[in-house]
Amino acid sequence: MRPIELSIKGLHSFREKQTIDFSKLCQGGVFGIFGPTGSGKSSLLDAMTLALYGKVERAPNNTHGIINQAEDELFVSFSFELGQKGNASKYMVERTYKRSGENHVKSAVTRLHNLTGDPEVLADKTNEVNKQVEDMLGLSIDDFTRAVVLPQGKFSEFLKLRGNDRRQMLQRIFHLEKYGDGLIKKVKTNLQNTTHEKERIESEQQGLGEASKEAVETAEKQVKYWNEKVEEWTAKKAEVDKKVEQEKQLKTWLEEREEAIEHLRKLTGQQEDIEKHKEVLKQSNQAESLLPFAEAFLQSQQEKETWLKKEKNDSAALKEIASKEKDITSRYEQFKRDKQEIDQKLNQRKQTVDKAEEIEKEITTQAKEKSRLDRELEKINEKAGYYNKEEEKMQHNLDKYKQAVKDFQEQQASLNKNIKNKYAIFQAKQEKQSITHLQKQHEQRKQEENDERQKKIHIEEQKNNKEKEIKTQEDHAEKRFQQLMYWYNKCKQDKNWFEKNIYKLHQWSRAYAEQEEQKKHQEMAVHLAAQLQTGQACPVCGSIEHPAPHETDETNDSENLSNKRQYIDNWIDYLKTFDIEISQREWKLQQLSDWVTEIMQETVFSSSASEEIDISHNNITSDNDWEKMIHEQLQQWEVEKNTIENLYYRIEQEKHQYQQMMEEYKELSHQYETVNKAFAEKSEQRIQLEQEINEAINQWKQSYSELDFDTLEEEYKMIQENDEKKEKLQERIDQGSAHIQKLQSELEQWISERHTIMMEQTELNARTQQLSSYLDVKQKQLTSMLEGYSLSQLKREVQTEEADWVTIGERITAEVEQIQKQKQEAENEQAIAAHSLKEAEKRLEDAHNKWHDQLEKLENKDIEPSAVKHDVLTDEQQQRFDERIKQHEKAMNNWQNTKESLDNKIGNRFISEEEWRSLEEHRLDVNSRVDEAREKRGAAVETLQEMQKKQERYQALEKERKEWEKKNEQYKRLEYVFRGRGFVEFLAEEQLMQVSRTASERLHGLTRGRYAIEVDSQGGFIVRDDANGGLKRPVSSLSGGETFLTSLALALSLSASIQLKGEYPLEFFFLDEGFGTLDQDLLDTVMTSLEKLQTNNLAVGIISHVPEIQERLAKKLFVSPAQPSGAGSRVYYQLD
Repeated sequence: MRPIELSIKGLHSFREKQTIDFSKLCQGGVFGIFGPTGSGKSSLLDAMTLALYGKVERAPNNTHGIINQAEDELFVSFSFELGQKGNASKYMVERTYKRSGENHVKSAVTRLHNLTGDPEVLADKTNEVNKQVEDMLGLSIDDFTRAVVLPQGKFSEFLKLRGNDRRQMLQRIFHLEKYGDGLIKKVKTNLQNTTHEKERIESEQQGLGEASKEAVETAEKQVKYWNEKVEEWTAKKAEVDKKVEQEKQLKTWLEEREEAIEHLRKLTGQQEDIEKHKEVLKQSNQAESLLPFAEAFLQSQQEKETWLKKEKNDSAALKEIASKEKDITSRYEQFKRDKQEIDQKLNQRKQTVDKAEEIEKEITTQAKEKSRLDRELEKINEKAGYYNKEEEKMQHNLDKYKQAVKDFQEQQASLNKNIKNKYAIFQAKQEKQSITHLQKQHEQRKQEENDERQKKIHIEEQKNNKEKEIKTQEDHAEKRFQQLMYWYNKCKQDKNWFEKNIYKLHQWSRAYAEQEEQKKHQEMAVHLAAQLQTGQACPVCGSIEHPAPHETDETNDSENLSNKRQYIDNWIDYLKTFDIEISQREWKLQQLSDWVTEIMQETVFSSSASEEIDISHNNITSDNDWEKMIHEQLQQWEVEKNTIENLYYRIEQEKHQYQQMMEEYKELSHQYETVNKAFAEKSEQRIQLEQEINEAINQWKQSYSELDFDTLEEEYKMIQENDEKKEKLQERIDQGSAHIQKLQSELEQWISERHTIMMEQTELNARTQQLSSYLDVKQKQLTSMLEGYSLSQLKREVQTEEADWVTIGERITAEVEQIQKQKQEAENEQAIAAHSLKEAEKRLEDAHNKWHDQLEKLENKDIEPSAVKHDVLTDEQQQRFDERIKQHEKAMNNWQNTKESLDNKIGNRFISEEEWRSLEEHRLDVNSRVDEAREKRGAAVETLQEMQKKQERYQALEKERKEWEKKNEQYKRLEYVFRGRGFVEFLAEEQLMQVSRTASERLHGLTRGRYAIEVDSQGGFIVRDDANGGLKRPVSSLSGGETFLTSLALALSLSASIQLKGEYPLEFFFLDEGFGTLDQDLLDTVMTSLEKLQTNNLAVGIISHVPEIQERLAKKLFVSPAQPSGAGSRVYYQLD
């Protein structure tokens, strides 16, 4: 199984849809899933189990509270592959849940898709999807979370499972059920089938009836007799059939001749109508030959009239157009004369406009230049004023800085006068700082000493309380020991009772089997006696006399004995299951008593601690109501079972509590010793620091007697403040001097630039005055040329007048062209019409002559052209008349020929109805005798074949019966061998040993040869400590890190051994805890071992927050936590 993709939306801290592409992560063998605590790392495993099984194991009721508080819908989908790469099947499970309450959800959509080829929905209901996924993988959700996806709290569960639970899990994940219930069911089914087949064959043999050799010979004689009879009557039948066929043919010919005579009579009566049809066809053919000439004549008349009318209309239109052309031509000539005069005037005005435009352009250009000079002059005036003002400011600023530097120098001189014994104070300050550091250390040690004192008091109080709890638990253990001993002895008594009664039931079963065998012999004797006949040899003794055959004994039926034996065997199987449970209960009680005696430091079976209890049970006998007695005992046993299970649970709880208390007591004792030692060290350090501080203060006061130890900081602070002030004053003096030099240089540059600006100002004034005079002269010249108009007005008038004349010219030119075009078209139309009229007259004359030529050929010359079309028949009418005539003539010929042929065949022969009936009766009689002979022959043959088949069948059944009888005995032996679950438990134990050997090799490498895993006699795991001489330790004694390493070795071995559905290898598993319990050295060993797994086609996903793991792995998936703003958890990759 290879994961491909997982999508999540609305689960726990995931709001928006997030998709994890496992095909990228699983390529490197080992990958990590990292993120802060609470970011949603473990929710990825929840999403996987929710998609596959519809459950989140750590959620209440498996689904309560799994939906994000801000969402109303949850969606998960998980796609994976099963099979070898390149030939794998791809599947996807998707589920959608909707909120149905504050913490409850309901399933909305559940689908299982097959994506191997064309997508296909395999199931769309929750129960169907759950069942198909579990069948497909061959793992329940408990198996999946113990061996494939190991969430928090599940990692070491397989290690700590009890023997029976672990065996059941191994049976599921290694698919051993086919060797248990499946194999037993198959054996029982085959046993029933063989028994049924054997009984069926025996029944069929009895039902075959008589099948002796003599009966077969008699049947053969009967077949021979009736064969001869069939041959005799078949020959007579052939003679009669031949006579009947001859007379039947004659009778048919006579009937057909009468039919031909009748048809000839009817056809003769229809001859008059046929002649009329022929006349109509003749007229139609004559009209059809005249029709083209008549139509041509009529069409020519119509064309002549049409073209005559059109020629008159075209001549009138031509005259009207010629009159219009004359008027338009006159107006066009007048326009050309007027246009020539106007063009001379417009040219003169255009020249004036062009000259005015040149002057106006020059005025505009010079005016822009003047505006530019005015703007420059304005700017230069403003700039000159600005430079004057800035020069005054710069001079004032320079004077101000000079005065400030002078003041700073005076202050600095006054500060130098106040300095006294500066260097002695500096030295004293440094030595005092050392003393102050010792004082801080003293205060810190004093606080630490107080903290350790409080820890010591608190831990000592906890340690005393824990001692009291342990003592109470040990006192309570003695009471539990008495209860355990009572139920242990009770189990021994129950086990003894079950074994005795099972043995007695076995005796009864064997007795019934012996009686059943005797009864079968008796029944066989009865069967043989029933087959005996007087005069026939007995198959046993060979005698032909049978004076005292064996009679049936109805008082002892073999089937009744078989049912009783089977009933007893069922009870044996039923009681054996309880016997096994009692053995398991006894072993469990012994294990618990071992733990109790460890607390009490006694032996479980010592005479002082245990007393045998006398619990009497009545053994079953054939005389009493033994079924009722067993039922009562089993009911009592079920009541006791609940009591013992409750005792199991309570002692397991107390055991766990006691172990936890002992661990806590050891931890508290260790903590007390550690804290007490730390308290003593802190006290010693505090006292030593106090001595050092006193000695240092005395030494300081001797060295600096003129200074005060307490006020030294104030004097030192004053010196520091003076030094800081002098440094700041010197810094400001330096800055001020540099700034004065800069200001002096800037002022000199400023004065130079002001002189340059004043020269530019004078030059611009002169150029502006000169340009103003030139613009005045040009403006006067332009006004004189325009004579009171503006240039644009004058220009528009010239353009408008010129456009008007152009428009008039275009319009009258278009009229001339249009009338000329119309005249040309009219002339053409008139010429065409005149020519067409002459052609139509010629065609009319020609058609008239051809029409009269055709009439001359006919007898009737008074036919009008317009009437010809009415005499022509349609194709359909003509075909109908022709067909009628031909059919009549053909029928006359056919029936006449038929009559003549029949007359030749019949001649002078005749047969009456009476003669025909007599011949038919004779034929029926002969056929009846033939059928009767054949029927009796068939019955005789069938009887012979049936007897032969019965004889062959009996022999075949006898051979088959012996084979089924042999198989039946074999399956009876197999049923006895495979009773119970011993064979399956043996296979599970072998599989567990294989897993433990592989896991032991891995653990040996992870612990550098120290630990190995073994399986004890009860199917539980124990750890062998090779570093301590092979000492064997229970898994409960391992530390957290040791438990993690052992569980990891088992998980890797189990994952490598799993075959999903018995055929697909498991190619990945997840770890979600445990790495934090390892030190750096062990962590490095574990990671190195996991990194080697990529060569074994196994991908391992690690969910952790350990930084060293994050640094080691190349492929990482990061989960960022949900944000307070509402955004959910998100995922992103890092694939180095």
